[in-house]
Amino acid sequence: MRKPWSVTTTMRNPERLVGFLRVLAELDGYAWSGEIQERYQILLIEQREYGYGSNQFYRGLPKNIVDLIDDTTKDIPYETADSIFRLKKYEDPPMRGRQSINSLKKLGFVAIKDGKIKITELGKKLVTNEIDLGDALQNKDTYCLFIAPSIHRDTLNTYWLSNKYEYEGMPQKIIPITITQFTIILKVLLSLRQQGKAFTHNMLQNLYDSIIAAMDTVANSEEWLDKLASCLEEWALVNNKPK
Repeated sequence: MRKPWSVTTTMRNPERLVGFLRVLAELDGYAWSGEIQERYQILLIEQREYGYGSNQFYRGLPKNIVDLIDDTTKDIPYETADSIFRLKKYEDPPMRGRQSINSLKKLGFVAIKDGKIKITELGKKLVTNEIDLGDALQNKDTYCLFIAPSIHRDTLNTYWLSNKYEYEGMPQKIIPITITQFTIILKVLLSLRQQGKAFTHNMLQNLYDSIIAAMDTVANSEEWLDKLASCLEEWALVNNKPK
């Protein structure tokens, strides 16, 4: 059984994966030390792959710095990007680089081998435009978890059709849940930790697969949404049994 990926929220737009990878390719062969982890994050800022257009990232930065980041006609000098990185006052600065590389590692575009950065053959093809992101992900079992305060009917129908009849010729596995439903997953995680148990990839994949499989047992998107709630409740009961 393949493991579903727990992908960091650092990169919310999948298309940015290639940008993150191209920046990392500049460090191919370097030891993945704390210093290089920081440098990677600074390079992402320098090349506007990270922080650009993000109001959250702009908080606490001087207006002239925000204006510079927003002005794509001007380059961001590395020294300035370094200063921006320091202004953010991260509690664990190298961790930012580790978070930014996580998705690339889990998708098989890069590996840390013998403590050094190694862009894989698949990653190199992406960097050189030999293949695009769709080609790279074509044979991977990929899930999308959509979380919102509530699920709008139009959104639900879009995901129902994408899952049921494919999107751009590719089968989708998109699971729309509310924030309240997502807290059920988090409560299971917390409970298992308190019991000294592990929260595994297989447990999460079983939930995702049961929700996708439920589409074949219902007639429309609204029935699927109801079935989704039942799948989540049953999953929580099974995986949150006390010792």
